[in-house]
Amino acid sequence: MKICIVTNSYPNEKNPGSSSVPYFHCKYIDEPILWISKTVEAKKMDVPDHVTLKEISFKDERTPDILRDDLHTGERRSICQKILTHLKILKRMRGVAFFLKSIPALIAFKPDIIACHQNLTILHGVFAKYFMGAKFVLHLHNNSEVEVLSNLWLLRVLVERVDAIFCLSENMGKMLENVVPSKAGKISYTTTGVDPELFKNMGVSRKNQLLAIGSFKWTKGYQYLLDAAAMVFSQHPEYSLVIVGDGEKKEAIVKQIEKLGILDKIKLTGIVPQQHVMELLNESMIFVMSSLREGVPRVLTEALACGTPAVITTGCNADDIIQDRGSLVETRDSDALAEAIMKLIDDKELWQRFSINASTISEENNWENVTRKVLNNYMAILGS
Repeated sequence: MKICIVTNSYPNEKNPGSSSVPYFHCKYIDEPILWISKTVEAKKMDVPDHVTLKEISFKDERTPDILRDDLHTGERRSICQKILTHLKILKRMRGVAFFLKSIPALIAFKPDIIACHQNLTILHGVFAKYFMGAKFVLHLHNNSEVEVLSNLWLLRVLVERVDAIFCLSENMGKMLENVVPSKAGKISYTTTGVDPELFKNMGVSRKNQLLAIGSFKWTKGYQYLLDAAAMVFSQHPEYSLVIVGDGEKKEAIVKQIEKLGILDKIKLTGIVPQQHVMELLNESMIFVMSSLREGVPRVLTEALACGTPAVITTGCNADDIIQDRGSLVETRDSDALAEAIMKLIDDKELWQRFSINASTISEENNWENVTRKVLNNYMAILGS
C-alpha cells in the first residue's frame, strides 16, 4: 500500500504541534509514504526512512481577519455577502498554487490512498481520486474546519467526493453529519494520541504553577485565561502562570498582562523543545486550556499523561477524555475558568484523584494504538 499524505506543513521547531497527527501516524505505518507539504523555513523533525518528504514553495497569504470571521462564524447572511465571500476565497485560495505545484510528485508516486489533512489540501485528493484512481480520505483536526465547510459551499462540493472522513471526536462527527449529510456513514473517529515514552508522570515535586501551551492566535482564547489568572492570583498570590508558545497575538497578550498588573506572575517561554514541555507538565499543578475551537488537543493528552489535572473549555472538544481527569467550563467565561482552577487548588483530594486518573490516558490513547485503528480503516477502504 502506497500512501500520500498532504498537509499544510511538516512538524518543525518553530511549530512542533503542526501536523503532529500525521507525523505520528507515519512512525507506526511501515508502508511507502510520500508526504507533501508547503516549505517551512525552520528545522524539521526527523523524517522516517520509509517517508519521502516533498516540500512545495508557494505564496501563502494569510486570510484577512474579516474574511476569516465570515468563514468561521457565518455572520454575513445575505446572498450578496455570501457570493462576495466566495469570490474572495477564489481570488486568494491558498490551496490552488500548492496543488498545482504538487502534481508532478503525485503522478510520479502513484498512491493507492491519499490522506488529506485540513481543508487546504482537498484539491490534491480530488485529483488523485479522479485522475489516478486513488482512494481519497480527509482528516479534519479542528471544529473550525467544520465551520469553514458549513459556510463555504465550494468546499462542501469537493468534500462530497471523499471516500472517508476522519475526525477526532463524536462532537465533531455530529457537526459534520449536519454539514455533509451524504457522508454520515463514512465518518470515522480517531482521537489524538500521546507518546508514552516521553510524556509520563515522573513523580517530581510540583510547583504552585499553572501551565498553558499553544500558539498565540485567536482560537486559543488567551484573553479569557489571563482574566481568569488575575482572579486566581488575587486569592492565591503564591501561584504563577507559565505560557509556552508564540505567534501573531503575542503583542496583544503582553499588553493585557501589563494592563492587569500581573507581569510578575506570568512567564512567556516562547517555543521550547518537547523534553522541556514534558518537564514543565510534570512540575506544574494544573494545565489550563481556554480555547475557543480545537480538535482533541495533543497537548492535553500529553498533560494528562504526565498526571497533570486540566481545566479546559468546551471549545477544546475533549468532553470524553476530560471526565474525572479535570474540569470542563464554557468557552469565553473567565469567571468559570478561575473558579474551576481555584477549586482544584483548594481541594487536594480532588486534585489527587484527577491526577491518578489522568495518567491512565496513555493506556488507551498511545500513538501506536491510535495509528493501528487508522491503518485498519485505510485497508478496509482500499478493499471496498
